[in-house]
Amino acid sequence: MTKFFKALSFICVLVIAFFAVSCGGNDNTGGGTPINEKGENAEATYTEDEETITGKVDEITAGNSDASENTTASEEATTVEGQSAAYEIAASGDYYLSGDYTGGISVKKGLAVHLFLNNAHISSVSDNALSVKKNGSITITLVENSTNAITSSGSNGISSNSPVVINGAGTLTVSSAAKNGIKVDASLTIVDATLNITAVNHGISAYNVNAENCTLNVITAQADGLAKDGIHAEIEDPSNEDEISSIAWTENDGFVILRNVNYSANVQGDGIQADTFVYINGGTYDITTSAYFVAYSAANISAYGLEVDDFRYYVSGGTYLKAENYNTRYYAMAQSAKGIKVGEIDYELTDSDDNIVASGEITSGNYYILIESGTFNINSADDAIHTNGFGGGTTVNDGTITISTFDDGINSDGLTKINGGTITINSCYEGIEGAYVEINGGTINITSFDDGINAASDNTNSEYLKITGGVVIVNAEGDGLDSNGTLNISGGKVYVFGPTNGGNSSIDSDKGSTITGGTVVAISKEIMDSITCNKPYVSATNVSLSSGNTISVDGVVSVSVPKAYSGATVIICSENLTSGTSYTLKLGTTSKTVSAKTGSQGGMGGGSFTPGGGGGGPRPGGW
Repeated sequence: MTKFFKALSFICVLVIAFFAVSCGGNDNTGGGTPINEKGENAEATYTEDEETITGKVDEITAGNSDASENTTASEEATTVEGQSAAYEIAASGDYYLSGDYTGGISVKKGLAVHLFLNNAHISSVSDNALSVKKNGSITITLVENSTNAITSSGSNGISSNSPVVINGAGTLTVSSAAKNGIKVDASLTIVDATLNITAVNHGISAYNVNAENCTLNVITAQADGLAKDGIHAEIEDPSNEDEISSIAWTENDGFVILRNVNYSANVQGDGIQADTFVYINGGTYDITTSAYFVAYSAANISAYGLEVDDFRYYVSGGTYLKAENYNTRYYAMAQSAKGIKVGEIDYELTDSDDNIVASGEITSGNYYILIESGTFNINSADDAIHTNGFGGGTTVNDGTITISTFDDGINSDGLTKINGGTITINSCYEGIEGAYVEINGGTINITSFDDGINAASDNTNSEYLKITGGVVIVNAEGDGLDSNGTLNISGGKVYVFGPTNGGNSSIDSDKGSTITGGTVVAISKEIMDSITCNKPYVSATNVSLSSGNTISVDGVVSVSVPKAYSGATVIICSENLTSGTSYTLKLGTTSKTVSAKTGSQGGMGGGSFTPGGGGGGPRPGGW
């Protein structure tokens, strides 16, 4: 949506004390009450895209119980006590390992091998510490209470061309000073185990990752700031030109499934990145990402594959902050540094000399992030949660999510949908964004430098922002609620504290805003777009308030504002008001008797509030 110019010096990482809200009680003259409302979760009715993903999750995780139980070595297991030279496993079977293996371990092609690590330390200075050839399978069991390590200073910690299962009640430290911690060109399953991973490339990289009831701690760091992701799932590149035409989105690879995982990541890439979908149900996720910034130049655009519009970060107080438009004096992130990301499939076809002969992206497909539940604390330089691709989206059904980011909080190129949970976005550029946005339940608290919630689709036929339930609290310096199409509120409690300067408003919609249910309180410096209130409303213009002042309608709503306003517009629309009934409207220290009405207001001029008369003490000027 076209916006007026915003002052670029306004600090993005605004930390504003959140306001207090209480509904359904008597007017509160003491500045409002602490936030004590919690929106109910909406029933999670799955779309076809979500059913595709949950069906694949059920299929993949059906074998996790077997993997969890497969932790006992056979009587025929081969016992090996440390090796100073390279050790090769040349036959299928169980191997019980302890001690130091300083020359690394390799597994020959086509074998089914089960390694039991009991205080084993496997290392290599020049090659993969543990290397597994293709056409086989390997299970790595961490014996209960054991502490194990796999370390490489010259290549990957673990490298496998066959499927890998890691289980057991022990601990494994994996580190690589040169490449990935764990690199699997096949599927990777992790159950029950505790893994501590350090790498200069990806912490974990596989065609798909399935983890359950385990602990994963990942650090990726590199001197130039261009380390990679904590968990990375990417489909296999084509081996010949004939395969290129068949590449399309599929739920069979490039995914990350996490169930009841305790995941900690401090990375210079993405915390979690998948080509096709991410599914999370239960667990805790503490994700910190940092970005490597480069200055605007033709050389940097070419070297890092950037576009001119990427250079939108400026330095203020030693911190990189995002501006609305690029500038030749600005900086760009050299690579993605998102918290949780689903990226479009991209591929490269190389010749025998590793020269790239063909490459491309698959931009359409059911790319998706589906969060069923969990506790999330995401501090990210880039978007905290983001799905690429217009065919899919991002859905949150439940969970507790806390976000601080230089960019957007929860975002998708398709549908962004919130059905429940408690979401707190303490600082961001934009809070919740999607081509289409649906909020059906939960408790959402957003503080943003730009738009709080934005439905940004350019599709002229079906774009929308829709709120049907929950508690939504927005404190924005851009538009509070912004839709390039229609904006509809039919339920829930929505409190929008828009900008204190001109150029944006609390409610902004290109194709009309309609309130048919729930309770809406909106305030901003700018007069709002025309709003059709099918439920009764009261309003006022040219209102001045101090931070902490109360806006209230007796018996219906009471809310304290988080910042000062001068010459603002206020609207309160609620299904709990009755058209034609008189109410006491309180704005700060002044109150007035008003009559609620129903209908459409162009620009929400305060026709329902008459200046003068009534008690309540001195009035802010200009009512």
